[in-house]
Amino acid sequence: LLIDKIRELFKPLGYTYEIIIVDAGSKDNTLQLAKDRGAQAFCQESPGYGGALHDAIMRAKGGSIITMDADLSHNPYIIKRLLSQRHAAHIVIASRYIRGGLANMPITRRLLSVVLNKFLCFTLSLPLRDISSGFRLYSAEVFKEIDFSARDFNVLVEILVKAYMNGFIIKEIPFHYQ
Repeated sequence: LLIDKIRELFKPLGYTYEIIIVDAGSKDNTLQLAKDRGAQAFCQESPGYGGALHDAIMRAKGGSIITMDADLSHNPYIIKRLLSQRHAAHIVIASRYIRGGLANMPITRRLLSVVLNKFLCFTLSLPLRDISSGFRLYSAEVFKEIDFSARDFNVLVEILVKAYMNGFIIKEIPFHYQ
């Protein structure tokens, strides 16, 4: 479903793009279904979320890289808003925790996420609100300057800290997580 929605979204925009699907070894024919829809699809080689992100970024050929979850919790129509900000920042985060953002999730999970984000942003002196969102647009230039080694979800924080320390501009736009 996501591949079809992304194709529909890009059709009127006139951009050249690629869709890269990283599969963690599912048994539901994900790889073949993705390839049948014209996406590049492969089983991840490096362990964890950070490993999947690393494997995909190393394969990406474009000047901008968008990362998102494939379960439709990240609304693909936000891609237009991410792309509209690509000249304003090197990293654009679809944020649940800025004005206009929203997170539909169980209250305990939301509370833990908000507290963790506030604590990490304060501790790391990052002027951001949602550093754990994986729905992002990156300038490929970022990954020419920084390398990342984390293999779990902490990779999201590692990338932002290293990018910020290297002077890259990071911006957040509101996003409704479902």
